[in-house]
Amino acid sequence: MKVYTLTNAWSDSNNLADGFCYGVFSTAEKARQAMKKAVEETKENWIECEKVEDEDEIEITEEEYSCTLESCDEANFEIFKIEKIEVDEVSNG
Repeated sequence: MKVYTLTNAWSDSNNLADGFCYGVFSTAEKARQAMKKAVEETKENWIECEKVEDEDEIEITEEEYSCTLESCDEANFEIFKIEKIEVDEVSNG
């Protein structure tokens, strides 16, 4: 059985930090939808926290299984990544 995980990592003024797992999804499409939502929330957060003044200061690079947000001054970036994992069995506990 294949599952897809969505994780992130970020850098704030050159300090790289591991992010967290947004979830485990049964299909790549569900993981991509979650990634799209996470990217939108991150953009809003950057503006609210004044990391950037407006959305135009955020460069977004999208690929099939990843998305990178970077501020124009290159001080901040965040990477979202989908990984396909092969599992033998899923258990609820």
